Amino acid sequence: MRKYTSAIQYNQFKNILKFSLGASIALLIAQALHLENIGSAAIIALLTMMTTRKETINLSILRIITFCVTIILCYIFFNYFYLGFISYGLFLLSLFIFSYLFKCESSISINAVIGTHYYAGLNFTFEFLINEFLLIIIGITIALILNMILNFESNEDQMKENIKHLEEQMQECIDKLSDILISKNKESIDIEALENRINHYLEESLSYKKNTFGVQSEYYYDYFYMRNNQFKILKTIIRDISHIQSHTIQSQLIGQYLKKLGEYIKEYNHPIDQIKNIEELYNQIQGQELPKSRDEFEERAILYHIVHDIKEFLYIKQDYIQMIESCPFPNIYN
Repeated sequence: MRKYTSAIQYNQFKNILKFSLGASIALLIAQALHLENIGSAAIIALLTMMTTRKETINLSILRIITFCVTIILCYIFFNYFYLGFISYGLFLLSLFIFSYLFKCESSISINAVIGTHYYAGLNFTFEFLINEFLLIIIGITIALILNMILNFESNEDQMKENIKHLEEQMQECIDKLSDILISKNKESIDIEALENRINHYLEESLSYKKNTFGVQSEYYYDYFYMRNNQFKILKTIIRDISHIQSHTIQSQLIGQYLKKLGEYIKEYNHPIDQIKNIEELYNQIQGQELPKSRDEFEERAILYHIVHDIKEFLYIKQDYIQMIESCPFPNIYN
């Protein structure tokens, strides 16, 4: 758990380092070019870096387009219809309306700053226009470069390591459930820690998906999404097993099945045989002697519910494997 927490803190530190480095480089370049309002280049770089790779590209294109619109609005309100602070208010109103209509709200802050530069200087020379354009270009270029090269969240090796750790933990959890049913040993299962880890891995895979190009970017998110759905079933099984009080033949049979199931939790295992085996187990239990007391009936009902949940657990994996097998680039998953 300590290693897991340290990894999160380490990634956060590296992102902070990336943001600081990018903003500083943008400021340095703007200063070296003797531009005015050089702080804007740093802010543009910072705001653009705080996105994923795909979002960075889309946002960069959007900022260049909206920059042109901003210049036109500045020219209209600060040149032809200049009424002091009222003109600035009308400029912002027009900018907001345009941004919301064309769903480019993320560029409002940067364009508002550019408008402030024009309002403060009332300078409509070609040199000032180039100055503002270069600030935009420097900021988004630095953000693009650092997000492409130093995107610490887009780490495929880390995704593979997460898969390995999660499978080990899920296998350990299933083994403990098996031991409880077979020998009634009250094994401690830290379900909250496992849930937190799955949620974290799912978030990391979503970040990887957004920061990586190509079909492989979908794979890791789909995998952890599948495991998250399986975990929801696993929580129900854990709750049901906690209500089992007696030590019956049926509970031992299910426990023995879970013991074998834990061995097949691996990433690429197709659960066809496991589904066939659980069906056979269900029929075997159904053919056994009926319970005699109310307590036995209630526990038998719980056991049937556990078997049903195990099947659901396996069907989730089966649907996932079938989806992967239908992928147009299956070599990526081999």
